[in-house]
Amino acid sequence: MRNSRSQKVWVTVRVWRGLVSDVRAYRDEGCARRQESSWRRRMNLDYDDTGVAGVLVREGRLSPSQR
Repeated sequence: MRNSRSQKVWVTVRVWRGLVSDVRAYRDEGCARRQESSWRRRMNLDYDDTGVAGVLVREGRLSPSQR
């Protein structure tokens, strides 16, 4: 259901000790996956987590410079 008036962005989220500590958005999935991998190498797997999600942003939510 994607149309020309929307963009997909990739969001990475880092959870540190149960609290969201960092959220970053990327236009390229590869960049988001690299950031997730970087965080994952340095985190404590017992307490911390990270993930990537694709988010569809409609034109009404984009600034004029991003359209």
